[in-house]
Amino acid sequence: MKTFTRFILLLALAAIAIPALAGSLTPPGLPANGSGMPTTRAIFQQLSSGQVTAIPGTFQEPSAGPTTGTGRSLAEIKAKLPVADNVNGATASDVLSGKTFWGLRTDGTWGVKSGTVAAGANVTGASGSLTVTIPDGLYSGGKSATAVDGNLVSGNIKAGATIFGVIGNTNVVDTTSRSAAANDLQLDKKAWVAGSELSGSRVGGVTLKPGGSFSAEGRWYDNNDGTITDTTTGLVWLKDLSWKGSVAFAYPSGQYCLPFPVGECDSFSLLTSLQNGVGGLSDGSATGDWRMPLLKELQSLMTGVEPVSYAAQQLFVGIVGVGGRYWTTTKSNYQGSVYGVDFSDGGVLVMSLETMSPYKGYLFPVRSGL
Repeated sequence: MKTFTRFILLLALAAIAIPALAGSLTPPGLPANGSGMPTTRAIFQQLSSGQVTAIPGTFQEPSAGPTTGTGRSLAEIKAKLPVADNVNGATASDVLSGKTFWGLRTDGTWGVKSGTVAAGANVTGASGSLTVTIPDGLYSGGKSATAVDGNLVSGNIKAGATIFGVIGNTNVVDTTSRSAAANDLQLDKKAWVAGSELSGSRVGGVTLKPGGSFSAEGRWYDNNDGTITDTTTGLVWLKDLSWKGSVAFAYPSGQYCLPFPVGECDSFSLLTSLQNGVGGLSDGSATGDWRMPLLKELQSLMTGVEPVSYAAQQLFVGIVGVGGRYWTTTKSNYQGSVYGVDFSDGGVLVMSLETMSPYKGYLFPVRSGL
């Protein structure tokens, strides 16, 4: 009996001593360098902030026991894991080329991926376009879009104004208040009036039609309408003198009226039919605008610069030579006659107006400027 009792007691003591023999079950401290494995803390930290910790080399025993809170549970680590997002998750076409990202979609783009979107650069629109088209791309670093217009130049901008850094030209001004006319300007001058360019039509004190041409020394101006202007007098002469042959100016019943054609003598003058559309004229003249010249007017053609004669007709055509006597309306010193001019030699002669012995001569019609 004593022997059995002693055996039970020894078993009880043995049971009590077992924990002391096993030692403390508290884990030792954090693994020292050489653990060969990352810690849960390192994995958690990388998932949380991207911070990467190097994995130690060959395993070594830890040098001390762990401290409170240094480890991370798997639940905590799982909470940091990325969650799939097939709606808003980025794809390669959303990310700049050359940049990597973690794809969250489960359609084959999960995990580390590289972007494919081109980097946006500065853009310049087509000349004159109102809108600048921005091509697809990812833009950063202060890129710009610029509209251009070839018409944005100083010459198109009013003086005193600046548009997008372009200063207006001093020659571009408001001309709405100007009231000049063509005959206010010399023929070789131009001016801007009410928004339009105006070309002068005066030579000295004479107004000329635009579109004509000058003689060699500039005295005679062909108006290109069947007329010639003498820029020294302003008188306008018929250009083609072959319009009529020689004609007689006789008055019935011995009547004598000068100058003609005026009053009752009009009906006897061939000049009453000379007007626009007759004699090569397109000058807008009307019946009564043309007349025969005075002696001094006809003689003025043969004097000064570029004198007119049968041998030097200047811009005129059809002047008759020897025997070509031209009527004037200047009364001579002899009853019933007027003076005439011979363009072959410049001579002045008396031409009769008597009814019974009509004297024939040629016409050199003239009018004032219209």
